[in-house]
Amino acid sequence: MFQIIRIIIAVAFLLFIPGYLSTLILFKKLDRLEKIALSIVFSICFAILIGLILGFSIKIGITSLNLWISYIIVCTTLSIIYYKKK
Repeated sequence: MFQIIRIIIAVAFLLFIPGYLSTLILFKKLDRLEKIALSIVFSICFAILIGLILGFSIKIGITSLNLWISYIIVCTTLSIIYYKKK
């Protein structure tokens, strides 16, 4: 049961939340379907960028914990930017 919840949260973090927050920051007048499509694209871009940053850093490396921490930092930063801009 815990594994299923972990997978659902991981997919949401990986494929939706960072992109949706960046879509809310960058675009004001979009339809719901456009927001969802752009959020998936932006989230994949964030995943690639985080992977590159962690992969090229000499001391950090790519681990599950480092990925979670970096996604939480990105989502928190985007949330703060959105609420300051709102």
